[in-house]
Amino acid sequence: GALVQNCGDSDIGKAVIELAKERKLRTLSIIEDKPGNPETIEALKALGADIIVPESYTRT
Repeated sequence: GALVQNCGDSDIGKAVIELAKERKLRTLSIIEDKPGNPETIEALKALGADIIVPESYTRT
């Protein structure tokens, strides 16, 4: 299965990533466009996030 979430870099979003990983679900997390996104993306990957996209990408 798969899960799509907005605000994937929030505290709740991070918890969702961890829970999804435990349940063997793939995740697509949408995050806000911020200057620190490369660090945020690496931190989310370390939690088990599969696909991470900035919000601006969803408007294309």
